Amino acid sequence: NAEAKERKFEARVKGLEKENSDLQSKISMLLSVGDGVDSNFFPQIVQLQKQVASLTSELESERIQSSNEIQDLREKLSEAQKLIEEIENNLTRATEHLEESQVECDKLNNVIQQVQVVLKGNA
Repeated sequence: NAEAKERKFEARVKGLEKENSDLQSKISMLLSVGDGVDSNFFPQIVQLQKQVASLTSELESERIQSSNEIQDLREKLSEAQKLIEEIENNLTRATEHLEESQVECDKLNNVIQQVQVVLKGNA
């Protein structure tokens, strides 16, 4: 899930970077034409510059959001690993207790068998 989000984010970043680059190229082309450009082009240049600024802002916002999500997922993973470790420790202790209980049961069974032999011998 985290990897899918990260791939989706990377694809989105590449798309925004390409769009940003394309707009920068258009702006450079329009500006390079210079004084011979009809003044009607300047509002288009300003609009393109606004789009670039907006895309740059959106890209940075997405990077921050993605970074925060990744950090959150890392913290959750760390918590999950601690819980798994705790469960493993509990299972180890439970297994040790079961083994100790089995040893005690075996001792009791031996005593019962000895008592049965004695009882049969007295009968």
